[in-house]
Amino acid sequence: MKSVEVLNEERSAGTIALDLAVVDLAKFEAAEGEERAHMAAAFDKGMREIGFGVITGHGLPAGLFQRVLDVTRGLFDLPLTEKAEISSRVAEGQFCGWVPFAADAASRVYGAKSDTPADLRERFRAVISNCDEVRQKVGPNQWPQSLPEVRETWTEYYKLMEHVGARVMRLAAASLGLSDWYFDEYFQRHFSVMMATHSPPFNGVAQPGQSRCGAHTDTGTMTFVYQPNTRGGLEVQIDGQWRVPMPPEGSFVVNCGDLLARWTNDRWRSTVHRVGGPGAPLRERRQSLVFFHQPALDVKLHCVPTCTDARTPPRYAPITLREHFTHQQQLLATRDVSIAS
Repeated sequence: MKSVEVLNEERSAGTIALDLAVVDLAKFEAAEGEERAHMAAAFDKGMREIGFGVITGHGLPAGLFQRVLDVTRGLFDLPLTEKAEISSRVAEGQFCGWVPFAADAASRVYGAKSDTPADLRERFRAVISNCDEVRQKVGPNQWPQSLPEVRETWTEYYKLMEHVGARVMRLAAASLGLSDWYFDEYFQRHFSVMMATHSPPFNGVAQPGQSRCGAHTDTGTMTFVYQPNTRGGLEVQIDGQWRVPMPPEGSFVVNCGDLLARWTNDRWRSTVHRVGGPGAPLRERRQSLVFFHQPALDVKLHCVPTCTDARTPPRYAPITLREHFTHQQQLLATRDVSIAS
C-alpha cells in the first residue's frame, strides 16, 4: 500500500463514498525529499478541497481501540441513576462527564432552528490535563466508581492521542510550508477533549431531519474520529451531497475545525458533517471515539505566515481559543447549546 492513496469510490447504504487522501504518519516521518513533499502536498490538498483526510501508521496498539470501546460500553450500560452521578453540567462549569441521550442537537450550534430534533446519542467527555487554566474551564473529570477501568483505559488512550495529535500537527505544518515544529509552542498546554459517543439501537420512528448527530462544523482545530464501522456513521457534505468516508480499519478520519480554518486564513476548510443522517440505518448499536486536539486556551493565534501575502491579507484578527469559544457562545446566546459538543 502506498503511504498516500485515495480511497476508491463505492456506494454504502445508498450514499456515495467519499474519496479522502490517506497519509501513513510513520512513513511520512521517515520520508525525505520528493516522497515527503508528495505526502505533505496530498494532506494540504485534502484540507483545502474537503477539510477531511485519513491517518494510518499512527502507532496506537492494535487492541487499544477495542479496549476503550469495551470499557466505555460498560459505562453507557450503567443504570441511569449511576450515570446521573457523573453527568456533565455545563451551565455550572462542569463540562466533563456523561451527557444523556437526546440531550441536545449539534446542528443547533451550526445555526439550525431551536426546535430541531435532538440527536439520537449519549456521550461521555474527559479532559486529562493538570493545567490550572484547563481545569478551571472544564471542571474535574468524573469517573464511574463501579468501573475503575474506564479511568485507566481512557488515560492511556488520551496520553497516546496527545502524541498523535502533536505528530499530525507537524504533518500539518509541513503541508503548509512551515517548519515541522511551528505549531508545537501553541499546544504545550493544550486544551484537548476526548469524547465517546453511543447510539443504542433505535427501533422507533425518527422525527423529520433527526440524526445520530446533526449537521455541524467542529469549533476547534483538528478532530480525530475512530469508528469501528461506517454503517449509520460519519457523513460529509460536499457540494450539497452527503458522502461517506470509508477509512481503512484502525485508522483515524481527521478534519479541520473552525479555528484552524481561521488560523490558516481559510486556506483549509471546516466542512459540514453529521452522523447517521435521515434515512441511515439506526437499528444497530454504534460507538465512536473522538479526540478534539486544540491549542492552549490563552495563546494568541496569528494568521499562519504562509497563508497570507500582499494579495491575500489576513481576514481575521489574532484570537485565542478561549476568545474563540466566547465568541461562539455569544453567537448562541439565545440557544440552549454548548461549545465543544
